Amino acid sequence: CECGRCRGMSPSDQALFATNILAEVLAEAAPGARIAHLAYHDTLLPASVVSPGGNVSLLFAPRERCYAHAINDSSCERNVPDYWEPLLGLIPLFGNDPARVDVFEYYSDAILFKWLAPPLLDVQAADSAAYAGAGAGNLQNLMVSPRPWMGPPWHAWWMARCSWTAGMAADAALSHFCPAAYPAHAEEMARYYQEQERAYCLILD
Repeated sequence: CECGRCRGMSPSDQALFATNILAEVLAEAAPGARIAHLAYHDTLLPASVVSPGGNVSLLFAPRERCYAHAINDSSCERNVPDYWEPLLGLIPLFGNDPARVDVFEYYSDAILFKWLAPPLLDVQAADSAAYAGAGAGNLQNLMVSPRPWMGPPWHAWWMARCSWTAGMAADAALSHFCPAAYPAHAEEMARYYQEQERAYCLILD
């Protein structure tokens, strides 16, 4: 918005300002309900002049991040400055309250990955530990595909396990998943996922 009232506000401030208006109505219509402020694209940076209402929660959605590295991996030139540091700036705005901090990830987004399905063995485990350690109370996953998955979707199962147990070891998880999903070829599939991991890291970096 470029009106006189809004022109000087950042996209994040404008988005939060609009969300607060809706939150006021929501508080009257459904006391106790919450509405999300979406930190996504041009609203990833923390608002600087607008504070969230008490019934506004954070929904952090880092879609353009690098998936070859964990979200807080200091060796990644993209994730830490463009996504991790903004998230660390956003969380205090929401009272450092895990119940008000949700992360919306894209581990199973076949559109983002051009119909591919990277296993993200190390990234998902490291991400879950990082997000939990930063104070996020909820980790979500977008799963879309133009066709049915050809087999049990490891990436979705792995995301659920990592969310339940932050920082879980991928090798232990593969030894549990592969015999259940592929009982006749468990060892081969475990090696397949490990080889996929090495190949995808070259593509995603």
